[in-house]
Amino acid sequence: MGIFDFWKKKTNTRKQIIALNELDSFIEDKKKELEDKKAEFESIVKKRLLEFTKELEEKSIILEKVDLREIRSDERAKLIVSNNLEKYIINLDRMIESLTSIEPDDNELTVTILKIIDDFEKRSFMNYEKATFLIGKELGAIKDSISRFLTDLNTIILENQDSLDSSERLFSVQTKKDQAKQIEDLRDEINDLVLNNMKKISLLEVQKINSEEEIEKIKTSDKYAEEIKTNEESENKRKELEKTLYELKQMIDFKALANVFHYDPKKMNAINEYSLNFNESFEKDNGIKLVRLLEEAGKNDHLIIKKINGIIEKNKELNSYNVSGEQKNKILALEEKIKKIKQQMSDLEEENSKEKKKSEKMEQNKREVINSIKTDLHKMNVELK
Repeated sequence: MGIFDFWKKKTNTRKQIIALNELDSFIEDKKKELEDKKAEFESIVKKRLLEFTKELEEKSIILEKVDLREIRSDERAKLIVSNNLEKYIINLDRMIESLTSIEPDDNELTVTILKIIDDFEKRSFMNYEKATFLIGKELGAIKDSISRFLTDLNTIILENQDSLDSSERLFSVQTKKDQAKQIEDLRDEINDLVLNNMKKISLLEVQKINSEEEIEKIKTSDKYAEEIKTNEESENKRKELEKTLYELKQMIDFKALANVFHYDPKKMNAINEYSLNFNESFEKDNGIKLVRLLEEAGKNDHLIIKKINGIIEKNKELNSYNVSGEQKNKILALEEKIKKIKQQMSDLEEENSKEKKKSEKMEQNKREVINSIKTDLHKMNVELK
C-alpha cells in the first residue's frame, strides 16, 4: 500500500439515521473512529517527515563539503557566499532539529511542521539569495526537497479533509449538545420554581379563604353584635354630651367673667382656657373651676348649674359603657393578613409569568441549537430524527 492509498479507500456514502437520545453514543463512536483515522493520518505524516528530515540531513552534509576554492570567482564574492552559506546551514540544521523534536502527541502536528518550515524560510531567505549564484545546484536541491515535502503534505491533508472536517463538526456537535443540555437544565430549574410557586399560591389561597371565613364568623357572632351595639350607644351618648357642652358654652358670657376677674391672672388664665378649649377644660375637672368662677362672679344662674349637673351625669353614663374594640380589632388584623396574602400571591404570579417567558425563550433556544446540530450532522451524512 502506497503512502496515500489509505486515504483513497472508498468511503461509505449511506446516510446514517439516529434519534436524539442516541446522540451521546453516536458522538463517542464517531470520536473513536476519527481518533483512529487521525492516528493513521499522523502516522503517514510522521513517516513522510522522517524521510524528509533524513533527506535534509544528507543534503546539509553535502553543503558543508562544498569547497569554494574550486569555484572560479573573485575572492570577495566567495567570502560573501561563504558567510551566507554558513548561516544558511546553521538555520537548516536548526530546522532539522526542530522537526525531529516535535512532541509525539502534538495535536497540531501539521500546523507545527508548517510553522517550523515557514520560520526557516524567513530566516534563511537572504542567505539563500546571496549564496545561490555560486552554489545554486546544492541549494536548489534543498529547496526542491522542501517543495516536494510541502506538496506531499498538502496532498495528505487534502486526502484527509473529510476526516478533518468531521472532527471539527463533531466538536461543534458536542459543544452544542452540551449547550442544549445546559439550556434544558436551566429550563427544568425554572419549571420547578414555577411549580413550587404554584404550590405556594394554593397554600396562600387556603389561608385567605380561612381568614375570610373567620371574619364572617366574627361578624355573625353575638359578641360582635353586642360590641357594635355598645359602641353605637356609647357614640350616641358622646354626641349628646358634646351637644350639651356646646349649649353650656353658649350660655356663659366669658367677656363678663373677664371683666370681673381682670385683676387676677390665675383666674383669667382659667377663663381663657375654658373660652378657647371648653370641652377639654371641662373634662379635666368636671367643670369645678367653671362653677367656682360663676359663683364668685355672681353669675351662677340655676339653668347653667342645671346644665352643668346634667353634663356631669351624662359623662358618668358615658364612662359606664364597657366600650371594646376587641372583635373589630380581630377583623382588622385578619383583613391586614388577607391584604398581605393577596400581595404575596400577586408577587408569586408575577414571578411565574416572567419565569414562564424565560422558559419559553429557553425552549426556543434549545430548538435552534438542535436545528444547528442537525445541520452539522447533515454535513457528516447523518440525519437526526
